Amino acid sequence: MTAKVLFSQTMSSVYDQNEISSLYRLFLEDYLQVSPHVHLYTPQDELNSIQMEKFNKGLSLLNQSTPIQYLTQKAFFCDLNFKVNSSVLIPRPETEDLVRIIYDIHQKKRAENLKILDLGTGSGCIAIALKSQFKKASVIGVDISQKALDVAKYNAEFHKTPIDFVLEDLGDYRSDLTFDIIVSNPPYVLESEKVLMHPNVLNYEPETALFVPDNDPLKYYKAIVQSINFGTLKTRSLFLEINPKCLDALIDLMKPLGAIEIHKDLSEKKRFIEVNI
Repeated sequence: MTAKVLFSQTMSSVYDQNEISSLYRLFLEDYLQVSPHVHLYTPQDELNSIQMEKFNKGLSLLNQSTPIQYLTQKAFFCDLNFKVNSSVLIPRPETEDLVRIIYDIHQKKRAENLKILDLGTGSGCIAIALKSQFKKASVIGVDISQKALDVAKYNAEFHKTPIDFVLEDLGDYRSDLTFDIIVSNPPYVLESEKVLMHPNVLNYEPETALFVPDNDPLKYYKAIVQSINFGTLKTRSLFLEINPKCLDALIDLMKPLGAIEIHKDLSEKKRFIEVNI
């Protein structure tokens, strides 16, 4: 039996065949650190004993729905490679759309020397992706988790993107600066939506970075708006990733701040709110 067949048979109860093929390549290259071109059809016994031990251990973890990104401690976002672990969310493709929207808007303005604040920075993927595109920008990333900030700092150093990281709840952060951009992808998945989620998300990614109570779904957005209303945060624009189910309530919340524009993700879902203040 080839390694590929063993992998496919084991994972068939967790993923469909298209997912298994791409997963296997990542497993070989980023976890086993062997060339997928060499080993894709290699018989199992051609892997050495150390590789086979690691192969079996990793396969067992994947079969328990451990995300491949946590196994390899690697995720890709905006064409950049990020370290991830169970202290941070795995960056999502739709959040790449948020970065793209911000970049497109400010590139057209030929903006330089931007001041950017990322509230709930997690792995630092948004802050680092923006800093990599706006080289002269001053960027601050805020998160309540020291473990998350440790990951973000590693990623910023890896990509040589100087960013100031601050340990603080996003609703408590204060600054005398006037930002050009405040961006946030806060927790917005309703507790009641847990039943719809795959075990590799539900059982492994940090709950505090994902979920909000059904009776207070705008919890973090209200904290951001309150900071702006009280003048403890000042910004010219605000970009937020949202739960489309809460769109109408969020529009009502944001209206007093300024002009609102809704942006769709690549799946045509109304996923982002832009507020020009």
